[in-house]
Amino acid sequence: QPLVDQLADPATRETALRGLGNAGLAAHANAIAALRADPEPRVRRAVASALRTHDTEATLALLLGLARDTDASVAAEAVRTLGDLTLDAAAFARLGTLASTVHEPLVLEDLVNVLATRADLAEARAVLAHLAVRTDLPSRLAARLRGLLG
Repeated sequence: QPLVDQLADPATRETALRGLGNAGLAAHANAIAALRADPEPRVRRAVASALRTHDTEATLALLLGLARDTDASVAAEAVRTLGDLTLDAAAFARLGTLASTVHEPLVLEDLVNVLATRADLAEARAVLAHLAVRTDLPSRLAARLRGLLG
């Protein structure tokens, strides 16, 4: 069992995750992932952030799971961290699925921000277009999507 799992205080777990994330060592990925279901949102948010240097399929899957977290701040951090990863066509397809199921405005806005940084890619534009047809978006976000898509 990773030592970080044994830390009783959420603030200490959060700090430990920050350190592991800053180190960016592949050997720490399992210790970071072990706390993905922590009862404290601040710890799950730190998990998402700490994974920013772990550009793997397992990280992508874990972040997509965290992007559906019941706490909006956790989900938003996971989406922002997805923006730090290398995304291939399959990953964009998975983002499209995420775009269909997310309803939290903060998370949707962060998803648009991530996609906007890659709007020159057809796969990103496809997900943006998929989002743009949703009728439940906040008006400001819908307007931003129209602007991005021309």
